[in-house]
Amino acid sequence: MTEGKSIGNVNVLDIRKTSEEAIAQIRRIRNVNIVLYSPATASYLGRLDIGNVNASLEIPADVELKTTMGNVRLSPETVSEGGPAMFHLVMGNVIVERGAQQGLSGEFLRSIAGLTVMGNVICPESVAGALEPKIKQLMGNLITYPDDATLVVGPLELTSGLLEGIDEATGFVVTGSVLAVDPLPTALMAKIDFLQARGTILCAEENADLLRSKLRGGKGTLTIIPSGYRLRQGDLLLDAATVGSLDAARLFCTGTVTFGEDLEPEAVERGLGGVRGLGLIVCPERLKESVSPKLDLVADRAVFYEGTLWLFDKEHTLHASRFEYSEGKFTVLVTGELHIEPDVEPSVLADRFLAVHNLGEILCSPDQMGAIEARLGIQEGEIVDSKPKEKEEFDIGNANVLTL
Repeated sequence: MTEGKSIGNVNVLDIRKTSEEAIAQIRRIRNVNIVLYSPATASYLGRLDIGNVNASLEIPADVELKTTMGNVRLSPETVSEGGPAMFHLVMGNVIVERGAQQGLSGEFLRSIAGLTVMGNVICPESVAGALEPKIKQLMGNLITYPDDATLVVGPLELTSGLLEGIDEATGFVVTGSVLAVDPLPTALMAKIDFLQARGTILCAEENADLLRSKLRGGKGTLTIIPSGYRLRQGDLLLDAATVGSLDAARLFCTGTVTFGEDLEPEAVERGLGGVRGLGLIVCPERLKESVSPKLDLVADRAVFYEGTLWLFDKEHTLHASRFEYSEGKFTVLVTGELHIEPDVEPSVLADRFLAVHNLGEILCSPDQMGAIEARLGIQEGEIVDSKPKEKEEFDIGNANVLTL
């Protein structure tokens, strides 16, 4: 490397075998996630001009490093003995499946020089004692589960077919969400010894009492779908055609529900039985009288808006020309990222925006920010000064693993 190199962002900076000459050639590094050093190179840390460091770790120079981007799963099929000792750097979770504890001994454990894990380590209780000394740095948590439990990596949908296929009662440890929408007979629910989930638990009201009695630990919150409601996952637009086909159905939605501009009050009263939602319920003010009886205004979050709705649910740039070619006034809902260009006058925002509900990120100038804040309704997102920062030039922009 030539003298005076500047580097932008480095995920893993390995200086375990570096020299004074190599260190002298680095002028500056802006951000480093993890710095790896050896006892012989520890003194070089203070000589590197690094803006931000997330973590630093000492590893002997002669140990081979293995970096994994994503989860590492250890199972009876993947556990093998032999090979040189390696230090594992995992940018994800380490997941030890049931049965793998039979292989986590002897030569296999000796082949692990150490573990640094950016996520969680999830393992059977009997494995924790053997793995814990190998964990040199853990950004997440060590999560243990009973040895006889069934580990589900990701989501789990509990159905009659799934439970019928289980020979004997078992516990389920789920790293993702749990869905139990179809009514489950008591005899089949008896096959669930216990349930532990890290994600959300969404179940029909008919299953709620039995499922609640099975919960043991975990961080998952239980959400009940009221009896008679049909689950609809994701966002939903209730326009005239959709409402006309519902036949007074009652819907439980996990995303944002938007009532269409083409709806008439009579169509809502006739075609929609009810709506519940985990996200926002967005509705024109003129439909409030007919829509409100279909909602639970205490449990759910509803926004009744005037004017035209501008929904920004992805990344979008707003130019002055959009106002020139649009009539009337607007209610703005931001769930994605909205960039407001400098050519949009703050007075135009103050005049044309009736309300701004921000659940995402709005990037604008300080003057535009004042106009936005004056119209704020829901503010759960960020409003950021978009003034361009002085661009910094780097010889190396970004590096995943950089060895000096």
